[in-house]
Amino acid sequence: MIRILYWNLCNFSLPKISDPTTVTTTNESAARQSYIVTKVMRGPTGGPIPDLIVVVEVFSRITDVDAEGIALNPSSNAGKAVLRLLGQIRADATLGNATDWCLVPPINIGGLGQQEAVAVLYNANRLQFTGPNLFYELYGPPGTVVGQSQPVTLATSQKLTPYPAPWLARMAALGRTTTFPGVPQPIAENQLAGEWQYYTAGTVRPIPSPVPPPMPPNRLQFPNDGCRAPFYTRFLDVAGNRTINLFAVHTSPDTARAGVKRMALVPEIAAVNAGEVNVLLGDFNVDTFEPAADAFTALLSGSGGIYTLELDARVAHAGNPVPSRKPYCMTHLLPANVAMPYNDSGVAADPQHNVYPRFGYMGSSWSGISDTGAIDNILTAYGGAGAAANLTVVNTYTGTPYNLFPPAPQGVTAELTGGLPFPSHFPSKVLTKCPPALLGTGGIQPNTGGAAFLEQIFQSWDYAGLPFSTSDHLPLMIDI
Repeated sequence: MIRILYWNLCNFSLPKISDPTTVTTTNESAARQSYIVTKVMRGPTGGPIPDLIVVVEVFSRITDVDAEGIALNPSSNAGKAVLRLLGQIRADATLGNATDWCLVPPINIGGLGQQEAVAVLYNANRLQFTGPNLFYELYGPPGTVVGQSQPVTLATSQKLTPYPAPWLARMAALGRTTTFPGVPQPIAENQLAGEWQYYTAGTVRPIPSPVPPPMPPNRLQFPNDGCRAPFYTRFLDVAGNRTINLFAVHTSPDTARAGVKRMALVPEIAAVNAGEVNVLLGDFNVDTFEPAADAFTALLSGSGGIYTLELDARVAHAGNPVPSRKPYCMTHLLPANVAMPYNDSGVAADPQHNVYPRFGYMGSSWSGISDTGAIDNILTAYGGAGAAANLTVVNTYTGTPYNLFPPAPQGVTAELTGGLPFPSHFPSKVLTKCPPALLGTGGIQPNTGGAAFLEQIFQSWDYAGLPFSTSDHLPLMIDI
């Protein structure tokens, strides 16, 4: 099995993990960096560690990072953040050593104010990066600028160009190559690239593909010009001798439903070859408990698609969402200054006084506090026998797995409660009693003495403040 950790790190850029502006920013950014690596990316208590780490929302919407289809500028704050994160992972003895971890250089995705990148980091002892594209010179036919990630053909293979030195130095240099049909010379691992654009089935794709505008008429949009496409990276599972096709998603919230529907039209997503596994993961911005969740329908097995929705609101992956499953499927956090540690003991349940495991700290604050926010997910499709395992919403508020209340509420099945073990990061178990006889559940009874003071503590930096400052999303982990 290959273990994948996915996380939307919310506008990930250098100040998030290294900001020397003041004493406060220095200390808080260092705390975030430590939280990311030691509390989450090391993986579950007792291991094993992740093999593949995917970070979406690498913040590259500013002019110093260049256009869609171009490699992220390693000298930008976004580029420096990715390089620093890899350096911290390489330096962490639990995660391995300096030769284990490598990265796929990020390619800018999207435009018109929606531009971002995706950081894909992998253990090169376990995985070999195999494209699917190659890294191409910046200029195409006279007078045109093209994307630096291009499909592998005989013509494009003759115009390979090296990555900028900071990216090249963090790629695998193990002498491994990949062969491609029609190309006589195998291509080295550190000359390959991820995919940033897609074309409708049965149409002729321009190669090399130009950087828009204008947009080629047969290029798929998600759903409009400028909206971010999935970032496709391909790996060989060295021990399992199988190919993993990884599609990292971060849709634009205003067009998310239509964007997800378009993914079913992507030929690379819509089919899986024998002996391969497709993994479609990320922040879909589609809540599986809302009507918009029908956006997934065309992708799902049983509805004409090939995928299993791993964090599924429906019992047995069929029928309508079950309300009791909602707290176990949520991945979005309320801001720390409105987050509550309460369950519904003694009060009516509402978005800030709710049940385990979400209590009053998960949800959305857009246009009012609500308990929406089951928006991060993983979909898998196997080309043959196989199934994912150990799906985990990595929650360091309550800790995981979500099994502190056996039996689980009716309709909450084992795949939601049997995740991997991550401890609560809260420094005081006194704050995490609910009811008082049961430690470590992440809530407080609201009618006990000093409740207002306990709220203040819960909303402080050491409790809800640090994880929310790091990201308003919880990570996901899965074995595939």
